[in-house]
Amino acid sequence: MPGVATRRNGTAVKLEELLETARRITLLGPGGGGKSRLAMEDARGVASNFEDGIRLTELAPLVDARMVPQAVAAAFGVREQPGRPLLATLADMLRLRQVLIVLDNCEQVLSGCTELVLELLRSCSELRFLTTSRRILSGVSRSGSTVTATISIC
Repeated sequence: MPGVATRRNGTAVKLEELLETARRITLLGPGGGGKSRLAMEDARGVASNFEDGIRLTELAPLVDARMVPQAVAAAFGVREQPGRPLLATLADMLRLRQVLIVLDNCEQVLSGCTELVLELLRSCSELRFLTTSRRILSGVSRSGSTVTATISIC
């Protein structure tokens, strides 16, 4: 059965099971704790559950939170359209897709990640996020009907 077991409060949890209800899962922990490796292992384990696949966006190189939509758009081959916000173009392209987006190193550009995740979860009902961070994405867990989960990696 796909889905790599992870640890949450000492209990083995399968990402596949969490993704049945949670639209955003964050692997939270200190640098060097294995969050990125675990996220990629877990994403590969559930890839067959996502008709339109998984996309990784590595955020560590970014220093400007406003560049997060560009980084995600690049992962999908989406280009900016004149006179239109890129986030709106992304939302339109992803609206009916069943995709898992992995955002790695969100702490680098936390506000940009939060804005992107909130907007895309609001606009795209089949979209799921697996994020890694040293810090919690503020506001995302309070996004109304969107169920989220945070797994601490210690």
